[in-house]
Amino acid sequence: KSPQKPRPYNNLGVTLAEMGHQREAADQYRRALQIDPRYEQAHTNLGRTLATLGDLDAAISHFNTALNINPNSYVAHNNMGIVLALKGQLPDAIEHFSAALAINPEYVSANNNLGSALKNQGRLPEAIKHYRAALKINPQFAPAHNNLGIALADQGHLDEAIAHFTKALKIDPDYAAARQNLEETMKRRNQAADE
Repeated sequence: KSPQKPRPYNNLGVTLAEMGHQREAADQYRRALQIDPRYEQAHTNLGRTLATLGDLDAAISHFNTALNINPNSYVAHNNMGIVLALKGQLPDAIEHFSAALAINPEYVSANNNLGSALKNQGRLPEAIKHYRAALKINPQFAPAHNNLGIALADQGHLDEAIAHFTKALKIDPDYAAARQNLEETMKRRNQAADE
């Protein structure tokens, strides 16, 4: 009998997670890790799934394990940053997003996430730089258009903000946050014009 391989369990976990079956996905990642406890991708995937389920500390543990196995995993760094940001640990989150970008400067999600962490620290010019970098890599990344719009509106650049919210909605017409941001920013612009 041939030894079991962990990859099919990991792949099944990915499929289940994409279908919204997070608990079942976590079970498959755990089966993969029973076969190979050093399977970095399964640790990263399990961490992401546990974060989705709200178990942030367990997610951090799996991201740490993934990074101990492969310190150059930009995906694990990005995911660790997301969870640390959710926990309010912005300096540590920024460190992980920056590490992901040092490994892969073309990683759209890390640029967007770093921008959001910087924005949450009030560092708008730096945040805008990273949102623009994400959009230079992938002009069709709606979340970066939305986030850039928010940052620009915070700086008072309402027309440019409206243009980015509009682009986000053109890419994803069901993007509720972008629609709400567009409506609020247009009201703000109209009130400023009336004064």
